[in-house]
Amino acid sequence: MKYLTLDNVMADAVSFIEHMKETNNGASESKAIIASGSYGGFLAAAFRLNHPNTFFGSLAAAGPVKAFSNSSNPETYNWWRWVNRVYLDRSKEAADRIQNAFTVLQKRLQTIDDGGVSLKAELNLCSAPSPNDTIGNLQLVLDLTNVFSFAAELNYPTVQLGRSPVANPLDKIINIVLTETDPVQILSKAFWLWFGAPGPSHAPCLNYTDPTFLASAVPLIETTPFNYIICNYIPLASSNIPEGTIFPAFPTASDSRPQACKLEYGHLPMTQEEIFQRYHFSPEDIKNSTRIIWSNAEYDPTASVSVDYLPPSTDICASRMILTSNIAHREDLFLPGRNDSPTLTQLRNKELQIFKEWLQYC
Repeated sequence: MKYLTLDNVMADAVSFIEHMKETNNGASESKAIIASGSYGGFLAAAFRLNHPNTFFGSLAAAGPVKAFSNSSNPETYNWWRWVNRVYLDRSKEAADRIQNAFTVLQKRLQTIDDGGVSLKAELNLCSAPSPNDTIGNLQLVLDLTNVFSFAAELNYPTVQLGRSPVANPLDKIINIVLTETDPVQILSKAFWLWFGAPGPSHAPCLNYTDPTFLASAVPLIETTPFNYIICNYIPLASSNIPEGTIFPAFPTASDSRPQACKLEYGHLPMTQEEIFQRYHFSPEDIKNSTRIIWSNAEYDPTASVSVDYLPPSTDICASRMILTSNIAHREDLFLPGRNDSPTLTQLRNKELQIFKEWLQYC
């Protein structure tokens, strides 16, 4: 994977576009617009910022660029603070019940007196927990916590392989939380809403002793190359769960990712400052950029590490940041469907109108 560098990825894209222009009659003066989301949203922005002569415009949906981060305060943009806000905005009562459910579970894990048999049955665990298994119990709580993040980020109105095994999972989890009286069953039913659904993420029991268990939740992510990428040039922000949210705090060492990268690949990842300078991702570069639509979604915690604000400009060709309510992770890139929210339809129309104006006036 040593060739999987951002420079090579961009060079491949430039070569492809130039080849298309050279080999298609009448295409030599055509204008190329790149559109992609998530990691692809990062790339879509990188292509435009670094090769503006090849890429006329860009739609960067949910691109994790952490553009306006404060490197001296890595907690400024945090995935779990965004998830926390999603649940608070949907229902303060539900948010309080989720917080209480985790408090109850943690107390029970500390005072197991029946060999873990009860919790094994209540949560459908592959093995019984032990009060002495600190690391295992921490992983169990983290596995249960992550489902609340999946339900927000991937809150799509239809079931589709690789997106979400459940339609409207956020609404369904909120309903579980508000109707279930047993705190542990709140966590169990929320978890099995996701992992009990047919599809690649379906599991017979919760194997919390396997740290890779959750990887099946998003089956289309190729874990090995993605880990290599974030150990090189993706500026991911802190993903620890800080104190003060409705979820159990899960601190991670500030140097855990760099050291893991060095152990696995023999080198440290690029620093935020190096990425800013080498690939033109600095706050100033983004502020002064043109013809990039940074699209973020209300339910998507990836927005916490994307561009969060662009000052209004009198230049019609200036880049835009759009935050849209009632949509999920890079949902504007999917084919239109009959279950689309009105705000999603409005967003797609707005993006199309902006590109038309750029093509006409820029």
